[in-house]
Amino acid sequence: MKKAIIILIISFFGTAKLSAQSDLSFNKVNELSLIYYYASEWDSLINIGHAANKENIDYYYLNYRVGVAYFFKENYFTSTYYFEKAISQNSQALKDDYFRLTYYKALLFSKQNNKIIAIRELHDSILDTYPAPYLGEVDAFYFVGNITKPIQEEELRFSSGNLYSETYYQQSINIFGVGGSLLLNENIGLDIRYSRANLGMIAAIENMEYFYLRNFTIQQNSFNVKPSVFLGSKHRVVIYSNISFLKGDIFAPIDSTNREYDFIKTKESSIALGIEYNYLYKNISLGVNAIVFNYSNDENIQVGASVLWYPKGNLNLYSYTAVSAINTWENEPRLIFQQKIGMELMDNLWLEVNGYYGDVHNLVSISSNYSFEIANHTYGIVSAELIYTVNPKLSFFIDNQYWWRYTGRKQIEIDNSEKIDIINYQQYNLIGGLKWNF
Repeated sequence: MKKAIIILIISFFGTAKLSAQSDLSFNKVNELSLIYYYASEWDSLINIGHAANKENIDYYYLNYRVGVAYFFKENYFTSTYYFEKAISQNSQALKDDYFRLTYYKALLFSKQNNKIIAIRELHDSILDTYPAPYLGEVDAFYFVGNITKPIQEEELRFSSGNLYSETYYQQSINIFGVGGSLLLNENIGLDIRYSRANLGMIAAIENMEYFYLRNFTIQQNSFNVKPSVFLGSKHRVVIYSNISFLKGDIFAPIDSTNREYDFIKTKESSIALGIEYNYLYKNISLGVNAIVFNYSNDENIQVGASVLWYPKGNLNLYSYTAVSAINTWENEPRLIFQQKIGMELMDNLWLEVNGYYGDVHNLVSISSNYSFEIANHTYGIVSAELIYTVNPKLSFFIDNQYWWRYTGRKQIEIDNSEKIDIINYQQYNLIGGLKWNF
C-alpha cells in the first residue's frame, strides 16, 4: 500500500513538472515512463510516449513500454506498431520472454497471421498456452436472388411512334462458390476461388407484328486467383486476376432486319487484371488499386483508394471506405462509393453492414468475389451480414442484400434513330455459407 502511494505521488509531481516545461530530457522520459509502466498507468504512459515523440526522443525501452500500454488498452494494432519499432531498434528484442509473449498475443488478437509465423518458429512454450492461428481457410457459399416484383408488360412494350423495341433484364440468380486462402510463409499468401452462377434472364422484343416475351438462362463460371506479397511489417501487395466464361441460349434477332428471332447459342470469355497496394500505420490500413478488364465487351480501366480503420485498435469495430473511378473508352468516368462497418454484437456473433452507391456497371472489387454480371446495371446495394463463430475453426454467415437495379429499353423510331429508356426495378438476395480454418 505504501509503495503504491509513493508511486502515485511521484507520478503526480512528475506529470506536473512535465506540463510545466516546454521540452523533455531523455532522463525525465525514462524515469516517468518506467514509473507509469510499473504502476500500470497506461494512459499516462501513452501520453508520455507521445510527448517524447514530439521531442524526438525515441528508444527501445520506451517503445517496449508504450507497446505494452496499448496492449492492455486492447488496442492491438497500435501495440504491434510500437513493438515493431522496438524490434527495429534492438535485434535481440524477441529473446525477451515478456516482450515476445505480449507482441505475439497482440498479433494473435488482431489476426496479423503472417507476422506470427516467424515467432511460432521459435518453438517456445507460449504456443502451448496461446495456440498459433491457422494458416489458411476454406469457405463455401450459396447465393440466391430474385427481383421483388416482375416488370409490368406495359413497361416492356414499345411506345407509339416506334418500329422496334428490345429489353433484357435479370430476373433471378443462383450462385455456388467455393474458395480458400493459404499463407505459404511470412511473405507470401495465396487466395483461389471459383463460382458458378445461373442467371435467369428475360427478353422482351417487339416489332410491328409481334411481341415476344421469352425466358432464358446464362451460365457463368468465374475463377479468381490472388497472390499476396508482404513486404516488411507495413506493406502488402495483392495481384488480382479473374477469368469468366459465359454461355447460354439467348433469345435475340437472328438477322439484321430484326424480323426473325430465335434462341442463339452464345459463348463469351472475359478477363480482369489488377494490383492493390496496402500500407498499415498503427490502426489504419491505406490502399490504392488499379484494374483493367473487358467485361460486357467494354474496355475498362478502374482506379480506386480505400481506408480500413479499427477505431478501437482491435477487431471489435472496423470501418472500410472505398471509392472507385471507372472509365470505359466510350464513356465519361463514373464514381462508385463503398462503406462497410463491422462490429461484435455479443460473444461469437458479428454484424457487417455494407453499402455501394453509384452506377455499379462492371465494378471490380479486389476485396470481394462478385464478378461482373452479378452487379451489372445497379444503382446501389445495401446488405447486412451476421457471422456466428462456433469455435476457432468453424463459423457460419448469412447475408441479406437489397439491390436497386435498372435496365435499358432500346427503341428504334420511325426515322431509324435509336433511343434508350431506363426501367428501374429492385432485387432481394440471400447468401449463406460457412468458413473453416485449418
